Amino acid sequence: MNPTQHRFLIRFGQFSRNVEFFCHSGNKTGYLHRDKVQAVLDELLALGYIREIKTGFCITEKGRSALEAPSDTRYDRVTNGTQTERYQPKPWESARPGADDFLQYQRKGF
Repeated sequence: MNPTQHRFLIRFGQFSRNVEFFCHSGNKTGYLHRDKVQAVLDELLALGYIREIKTGFCITEKGRSALEAPSDTRYDRVTNGTQTERYQPKPWESARPGADDFLQYQRKGF
């Protein structure tokens, strides 16, 4: 699933939507042209993440499970207003030299 499909699926997770919602949503989903919106909806239908109903489309159980997938398979991003890349923690560093020396000694315990 690509980021655009993921954004659409999040919207379907809230409640059912139709094509017009994505065409007139103020560019929240990244597309405004009806043909592009329909192409993304067709992809989600083919994957089985949404299904068509009378008033538009709604999310399926498979789609909900895709949204609730573990974070390493999702497109979660850390955003602080300036960056949108994935968070990669730095390797552990001691605050000062010798701060972790206690780890080399066996614990006496009770």
